[in-house]
Amino acid sequence: MELNGVQQTEFDAYVHAIFQSEGGLLAGAARERRGVIGDTVQFRISNQVLATQKAPQDALIPLNMRFDPVPCTLSNWSAPDFVNIFEETDVNFQAGREVAEGVARAIRRREDQTVIDALDASATTNTIAAGGTGFTFTKFQQAIEFLADNSAGRGEIMCAINAAAQRQLMSFEEITNQFYVDYKPIAGSGLDGRVVQNVKFVVIPSMLEGGLPTAGGVTTCFMWNRQSLGLGASNLQRTDMQWQGLYECWLINARTKLGVVPVDDRGIVKIDILNAA
Repeated sequence: MELNGVQQTEFDAYVHAIFQSEGGLLAGAARERRGVIGDTVQFRISNQVLATQKAPQDALIPLNMRFDPVPCTLSNWSAPDFVNIFEETDVNFQAGREVAEGVARAIRRREDQTVIDALDASATTNTIAAGGTGFTFTKFQQAIEFLADNSAGRGEIMCAINAAAQRQLMSFEEITNQFYVDYKPIAGSGLDGRVVQNVKFVVIPSMLEGGLPTAGGVTTCFMWNRQSLGLGASNLQRTDMQWQGLYECWLINARTKLGVVPVDDRGIVKIDILNAA
């Protein structure tokens, strides 16, 4: 009996999406203005004023408090792909669903990257040099000191780190010992999502979009107060599927229109680390 001509190949109906960031890791990392109409939204920042002593006979001297605009420009982003109706019958999985999930992840990662790019573009003077070391506990304390000294240490504080920084910080007893912290990071997923001294850690993986800025083996991590960033977005955030009759295929597209801008550089710290340390 000869069956070589009728042999079939069986395929698993489950499709594994290559390991990648799901995106949305930095959701809530900035003050937000949603529903923006147009290409620009302005965030406002007021200056600090000083009370002065007044004698009964003296005239009042106005402090001239200012409200300065900080413009944020929105950019259009789209992640489209096609699913041919004929090709869809050649596979035993729902191609449309897989594509929709993939493009949605791409858009969520783009929002994360836009936040990272705004942090990197900040003109903050709160900088910590690599100094031939990784992310040490001393650098962590120094970053907290920067924010505290600038009155930015209260409220929601976040710290974006990479996997190397997580490994480095986890080697310090002050991060892992329950004598200092009230959680068991080793029993969980490391530092991602953990809060240490009012600082919430977010581990940013490698991303096609860029991820944390890295050059020559040195990566810049960031610690910031949520109020120091402004995020503006339109109402275009959605993923939809449209039938394209001319091409007999489905167009699946995820889109967004957003921008992020540093509002107050005093609340942002840049921390350079040596990844190989």
